[in-house]
Amino acid sequence: MKEEKHVIGKALRNARLSRKLSIEKASKETKISQTYLRAIEEQDFDKIPGDVVLKGFIRVYSDFLGVDPSPLIAELSAKKKKESTRPEPAAPVKKKEPVFDGGKSMKAVLVSVVLIALTAGIFSFSGFLIGSLRNASAPGADQVKVSSQDKSAFEVRAEVIERTWMLVEADGKSVFKGMAFPGDERTWTAEKKLAVKVGNAAGLKLTSGGEVLLAPGKRGEVIYKEFNR
Repeated sequence: MKEEKHVIGKALRNARLSRKLSIEKASKETKISQTYLRAIEEQDFDKIPGDVVLKGFIRVYSDFLGVDPSPLIAELSAKKKKESTRPEPAAPVKKKEPVFDGGKSMKAVLVSVVLIALTAGIFSFSGFLIGSLRNASAPGADQVKVSSQDKSAFEVRAEVIERTWMLVEADGKSVFKGMAFPGDERTWTAEKKLAVKVGNAAGLKLTSGGEVLLAPGKRGEVIYKEFNR
């Protein structure tokens, strides 16, 4: 990434330093973890999960620092395109093999069966996830009471461990909806009830007043919890 090093990472780092902002302050304001901000400034993009997430972080960070994100995104896209069109090294010439090889044919059949099973599993899980999110608010969902010395409100703190989709409602009003990423820390306050829907139970930990309300669960599990004062 030497071609980008003096365009993306250095531009954002210089902009932050010119505003006399620390990484900690920038992380708190942008809701992007310090690990990811350092990775962007140091041009270590492999630490960020996927190009879509990377471009989103660059846009948010650029807007926060008052930098036009367009040339930075264009530079990143050009680099990715150049890498994708780079010719692959020629494969070594292999010796001709017999027309039929029972062992290899069986391996090919097994690989095909595994791929079909994985594909079916992905579609099945997608249908389950959508259905679960739609029905998560149905009667009978778990409810947890939250003790609070403050009679007017209570506070719930979220620590994001793995990437997950979330919907949070405080006293019937939506206060967060979308993807949360590892390293994110969020706090919500409600007077009577806080409801949380999570698309990946392994990705979230909830606490209130030092007490664990929700420990990380199974990866990919969809859950719905209501916390009442």
